[in-house]
Amino acid sequence: MESIDYEKIEAEIRKIRYNLDATEMELGKRLLVLNVLRYDLSLIEDRGKVDKVKYNYFTKKLEYSESVEIGIVISLKINEVIREEDKLSRQQELYKCMQETYYYLARYLFEYYLPAMEFGIPPEKQFIAPRTMVLSGIAKEMSKFYYRTDRPIMTLSMPQGTGKTEISKRFMSWAIGKDPDKPNMMISYSASIAKDKFYNGIDALVNDDMGNYKKIFPKLREIYRSAETMSLDYTNDENRKRPHSEYTLYCVGFDGSITGRTRAHNILYADDLIKDIEEASNKDLMDKKWIEFTGTTRKRMQGNCKMLVVGTIFSINDPLSRIIAYYEEHEPERLIRIRLPGLNENDESNFNYKYGFAITTKMFHEDRDLMDPVSFSCLIQQEPIEREGILFFEKDFKKFDLPTYERDQGYVRTIASCDVAWGGDDWLSMPIVDEYENGDCKLIDWYFVNKADKSVTKPEVVKYLMRYNVSRICFEANNGGDEYADDIKKELKKEGIECYVESKKAPTTKSKTDRILNHQAEIRGSGAVKYRLVIPIRDGIKGRKMINDALNQVFKFNQSTAKNVRKKQHDDAPDSLASLFANVLGINGHYGKAISNVSREFLGI
Repeated sequence: MESIDYEKIEAEIRKIRYNLDATEMELGKRLLVLNVLRYDLSLIEDRGKVDKVKYNYFTKKLEYSESVEIGIVISLKINEVIREEDKLSRQQELYKCMQETYYYLARYLFEYYLPAMEFGIPPEKQFIAPRTMVLSGIAKEMSKFYYRTDRPIMTLSMPQGTGKTEISKRFMSWAIGKDPDKPNMMISYSASIAKDKFYNGIDALVNDDMGNYKKIFPKLREIYRSAETMSLDYTNDENRKRPHSEYTLYCVGFDGSITGRTRAHNILYADDLIKDIEEASNKDLMDKKWIEFTGTTRKRMQGNCKMLVVGTIFSINDPLSRIIAYYEEHEPERLIRIRLPGLNENDESNFNYKYGFAITTKMFHEDRDLMDPVSFSCLIQQEPIEREGILFFEKDFKKFDLPTYERDQGYVRTIASCDVAWGGDDWLSMPIVDEYENGDCKLIDWYFVNKADKSVTKPEVVKYLMRYNVSRICFEANNGGDEYADDIKKELKKEGIECYVESKKAPTTKSKTDRILNHQAEIRGSGAVKYRLVIPIRDGIKGRKMINDALNQVFKFNQSTAKNVRKKQHDDAPDSLASLFANVLGINGHYGKAISNVSREFLGI
């Protein structure tokens, strides 16, 4: 590397600090000089006991000291500079600068710890490199979680095999390096898993083959270990000889007792407390595990201890689901919930990892075809729903290919119904169908939105009615729906559109659930019914969020009124379908009666 007169330019560098555009100096040189400034500032901050990172409770963001700020800016530019540099000697100097920067930032920010731990490992064999696009955002949230002091609760739910346990285990190894004097607990559903994944896993990370951990946390040393009790103890104090009274890490299986064991002052980490779906289907066992978790495990938390609960959703009754439900209702400000489903809103995979680790869209679609809808919703989409009481199953519905669809012989008209929403968490739901002589009602679109003001939804409703040349629509008149219908009628008249618009009040003697049950045969398209719903094949409506969201709500509708259905159920989508058959097509509903197409005359009565 050519000589650089640091003293001559230090004043300028201090003025520009980390603003790299404020000088004409070549970018590579600027980064090298900034790295020196970063190092100098870090020493000054250490002497002044400056917090390198702290959480701002007003902005809900992390605030960084100047040395960390400079390190972040270097990290954002240096890879690009290394790629564009032709001279090998300069590349090596820049690469060393990059390593120093990442090792420094890794002590304070978990998102930098992940790549820093894998220096020297080929990208295709790393943990983070193939998964960066998905896991880097989660890592940043984990950094914020660590620096909070209000006993936050973080839940991370992802499908199996997507890296949630590995990233969480690495997070715990990072937390140990940062503060080995505070005890932590790591819990899994069995002692054997706790020993293999956690006790041995943390040990392997702290003593990694590449020596990266020691470069990030050079002062850390081990002072005690016990494979029998799955305990590890570390310190940064070079004079300390005896282990802490409460070890840095204790690993335990949920199938064993933790009474009398060490407590957690830093992080209580619980991972996959449920073994499999068979176990999750046992309600009594789930109740027992919940009592054990709340009455014993959670009591291990002391002081400002944080709780990290990681796993795959198995059922609405598993501990992870119950933790989410409790804190969403009682203390939402303390809950940090990260939920990453298999399929995104465009019906495509969220886990297209590189180097052969991808879980593709096709794989998840096969899961949806092969699994029952409750298991798919829980295990893949991370949306816990009650298994008992599900009314509609997608595989039972008659389907058609919407992209290739053309109205053919027997087409009668296009109709719609609209359940109006007035705010809160209700949905405005307007399914649009093509009616056929044989009774098929082909679902061609669905306007489906929530938390939208009527000034937004009214113009959209008019556009949908005009786009599909809808000849008849009924609005639910309750709570001002009749006024909404009148406004739509006026707008259509202005546009010269002929459409029969009416509004009808839903009967107050029947609940939404009753109305949906009364028309379940038409919605499902089964039995001897005059009209039946026909839905689009999912592959044909990829990326169409509204119609997919509405169909998902239909398939999650649960008729059960059991107490373990704790959350308010969204039923606007199936209710608007019931309204379509009742108010537009004039079906009164079956109310549990048998349906017959045989006439009284034929029977001789």
